[in-house]
Order: sequence, then structure tokens, then C-alpha cells
Amino acid sequence: MIESDWHNLCWIAFSTVEIAIEMTQVLVAIKPFSEAKTRLAGVLSPTERRDLAEAMAHDTVALLVAHPEVSEVTVVSADERAKQLALDCGAGFSDERTLTVQGLNAVLEAILDTLAVESDLPLLIVHSDLPLLCAEDISVAIAHQRQSGGLVIGCDSRGTGTNALAFNAASRVPLQFGFDSCARHRQQAAAAGVAERVLLRPGMGLDIDGPEDYQTMLELFSRGDLGHCVERLLSEQSYEYYGSAGNWQSHELCSGSVY
Repeated sequence: MIESDWHNLCWIAFSTVEIAIEMTQVLVAIKPFSEAKTRLAGVLSPTERRDLAEAMAHDTVALLVAHPEVSEVTVVSADERAKQLALDCGAGFSDERTLTVQGLNAVLEAILDTLAVESDLPLLIVHSDLPLLCAEDISVAIAHQRQSGGLVIGCDSRGTGTNALAFNAASRVPLQFGFDSCARHRQQAAAAGVAERVLLRPGMGLDIDGPEDYQTMLELFSRGDLGHCVERLLSEQSYEYYGSAGNWQSHELCSGSVY
């Protein structure tokens, strides 16, 4: 073998190892779609809330599956529709109904315990209701975790919640999703002596919880900044501005799911 061929093979082998080390596993927890977005009850019908939650989840999972630095995406849910969504997107599925624990944090901890036994790859937890999420958001979170070796917190636009969390085995802390979770994740990191960094990015910041978030999403829809399935869903609906509070009301033009 000539020297140039040997160098080429060494470069390929090194690149392959480097890529394998840098790949990340992702968990996406999805609440049953029929129970999602109850704070939008004054704005959307139950069917509209279900379809919106499913459209956002589909865009999120599809984005993650296609990301070049993600090795595997696992959807965690008790919803059969979420299971089908995972199958359609090429993601794995973990049925939380088979677990002996309840509650988002306990369910995710149980899944993480299983993954820790099977692999030492870095992990990323992402919420499914992020209509502005883009591939760059994921790349930045992974890069910061890789550089620091610590905990990376993708904060919501209010500066209080956690919409994404990146870590490895050494920087894993007890999960604190829920009220004021950004501060509580930071406290857990400090208690464990783990470096932490908070990311403030539009794609991770906008989660659709209340009417004001929904209004923001509709304004962004006019600019074409949302995911494909959300854009398609909203394009099949018409909207009216109403009330002194300045909310939006949707009038569905089609029936059923967008998929």
C-alpha cells in the first residue's frame, strides 16, 4: 500500500470514530394529544388543539431524525397516535404505559437509566411544542455540551422554563421539568458541581402554552417561519382577531389530522 492510500485510510477511520463519538441521542416526550394544550381552550376547539399538538410534534421529531449529529430519536408517550407519528418519522418509541412510574420527570429518568446502560452517547431532551425549532438550535446545543462537558439548558422565552436539555453521563442531574425548571436545573447543576449554560434562542424559546404564545405563532406564520406541518395546518384554517384582550380565534376549514 502506498503512503497516500495509507493516509487516506487513516483519515477515514479517524473521521468515522470522531463522528461516532459526537453523535447524540434524543428523547422527545409527548403528552397524549387529546389532553394537550388545555390552556388554549378559549381559543381552539378540542380537535384543533389536538391537531396543533400533533403538527408541532411531527415537525419536531422529523427535524431531529434528519439532524446529522443525532444518532437516534426516541418518542416517549402513552399515546397511540404518538407511536404512529414516531413510526412515520423513523424514530423509536418507548411506551410509558409499560413503566412503573408516573409524571414527566420520573418517566424520563426511567428511560435515561435504560439508555445509560446501553450507551454512553450524549443525550438531548427536547419538548415537542416548539414550532420555531430549527436544525441550528440543535447543533448549537450539542456543540455547547460537547465543549463544556456540562449541562446545557434551552430556556423558554420567559426565562423560567426548560424546553431542551443537553448533557452526558457525567453531567446528568435530577430532572426538574415543570414550574421554574430553568432555575431548578441550574441549582441541581451547582449542587453537583456540574458546569451549566443557559441558551436563549428563538427556536427553543417559543413553546405554545397559552393564548399569547398562540398569537405569536400566528404572527410568525405570516412570515413563513414555522415547521412544515404547522404551516400546513394553519394554512387550512382561517382566523379572526377578537375581544378586548386581543386574542385570535380559529375557524377550521378542514377536518381531521394534517397527516
